Amino acid sequence: MIRHRQRLSLPHARISRTSVVVALAALLPAGPLAAENDQGRSLVELGWSDDLRIDRGWLAEPWEVASPDDQAVGRFTPDGAVFSVATPDREMVWTRTTNPVWVADFPFLEIRYEVVGTPAGSLKTVLHLNDDCNGPITPGALNPENPAAQGGTADLGPATAGRHHVVIDLRTVFQSDRVARLSWRLQAGGEPVSLKVDRIAFWATDPREPSAPAAAADALFLPRKNTATTAARISAAGANRISLRKTAATQNAANKARRNAAITTYVFFSAAAFSAAQSAVSFNARLCASDGVRPRNTAGTCTSTFSHSARSSAFSLPRRSASA
Repeated sequence: MIRHRQRLSLPHARISRTSVVVALAALLPAGPLAAENDQGRSLVELGWSDDLRIDRGWLAEPWEVASPDDQAVGRFTPDGAVFSVATPDREMVWTRTTNPVWVADFPFLEIRYEVVGTPAGSLKTVLHLNDDCNGPITPGALNPENPAAQGGTADLGPATAGRHHVVIDLRTVFQSDRVARLSWRLQAGGEPVSLKVDRIAFWATDPREPSAPAAAADALFLPRKNTATTAARISAAGANRISLRKTAATQNAANKARRNAAITTYVFFSAAAFSAAQSAVSFNARLCASDGVRPRNTAGTCTSTFSHSARSSAFSLPRRSASA
């Protein structure tokens, strides 16, 4: 038995190309675009940062506090750093010295941290900033025109238990023009306390606000609600393409005209040169005929020297004799 394959027609299952494109666009995640915008913003607006996943020079400094904890530790994990003070009523400081971060260029400080446990009631802040300057040498010489003599410091917080994401404009709380030393300070109350930090960064603009490049990218790639503006832009783009095509056609026509003029000039001068050559051959032939000698080469010139010597003697003047 021979079986014939039938082509099934499913009119209700037809899918248009537009619906497929819309469906694929809906499935595309928005995360990669946002990630690219964040990465581009970090390259342009981020001055200094540390995610504290690895130890980049954070040192415990027990001499900076009155009651240091000998059991205090600092650990660095893929989720950030964990600074712990295990002994009640004890404290510890972890410090990192950096190249100067200029406040005028990167005034916004962003810190993300979490306080776990019960810190001491007297602890109000967790981060200490210092410009690491030694001045003033002269007592009271805090002249405003010398920022290095100001000895700028700032203590930032809060130190209450819980998760915190803080953004601070340093121009309002920091007197110096640079930050060169950062210190995490932790003091336990009646029980051990820990400080988990996963972000500290200096920004040129407020990281809570969208940056200008990111806003421009969103306006370019994301759908617009103003359809009239979109139609006007599409029409302007089409007119621009038509104008470019007309300009290209005009340039091609001008190039073709110049090429034809060059060819015409070449043909004219070639014909003139050929006519001049023919005239020269004819003249030489007539000259040889007047001397009674036939031309013996293709150029029509005479090969006999007799006629030329005879012609030259006919036109030469007679020589004077020695006696005269």
